[in-house]
Amino acid sequence: MGRRGKGAGGAVLLVALAGILAGAPVAVAAQLVAIEGREQRNFGRIALTFDRGVKVTAKLSGTVLVLSFREPAPVRAERLAAEMPAYVGQVRRDPDGSGLRLALQQPLKVNVLEAGERVFVDLLPETWSGLPPGLPPDVVADLARRAAEAEARLRQEARRAERPVPLRPEVAELRPPARPLPRRFRSRPRCRRRSRPPGALPSPRPALPRRFRRPSLRPRSSPPPARSRRG
Repeated sequence: MGRRGKGAGGAVLLVALAGILAGAPVAVAAQLVAIEGREQRNFGRIALTFDRGVKVTAKLSGTVLVLSFREPAPVRAERLAAEMPAYVGQVRRDPDGSGLRLALQQPLKVNVLEAGERVFVDLLPETWSGLPPGLPPDVVADLARRAAEAEARLRQEARRAERPVPLRPEVAELRPPARPLPRRFRSRPRCRRRSRPPGALPSPRPALPRRFRRPSLRPRSSPPPARSRRG
């Protein structure tokens, strides 16, 4: 019974750990660092600043504007109605942090501009004609600086890739063979000639036997004619 109780307790512990791990978030949610609303000369602008780039989509249905975030981002945007009373009447955020719902004071046009971690939502009157408003000058300067830094980084990486890699010569170490070489591959030792003291006469060569001598190449002289004997 004791062993069964221990086994059942271990199984319950494993199930509990699996449940905790399954409920743990895989990635950290994006953070909305700042939100600000301003009334410009002919339009209203909502500026959203995240800790990283987040895709924001705007959907307009009558006088209700829905801003959806691709990543959940907790936000407190109740002050937008006080900052933009001519455009926004009421603001409500989704409980899961996936977006905002704005009740507009009148029918408007919407334009969304994305610049890195910052997103601008422009509220334009229906009588607006021509190009929509552009990004603020400071944001344009910041984007240009980032682009220049990225280009310089790419050039530096390209220079590093073009540099030739120095080759290090390796010296091979010759070791004697473990087994002796066959006799036919061995080098014959050279005979050393004995040095002769100065002033000494060369030793006479021993005469070879007759059978080892070379035949003389000189023509032999004909023998003298034999003399005739007279009675």
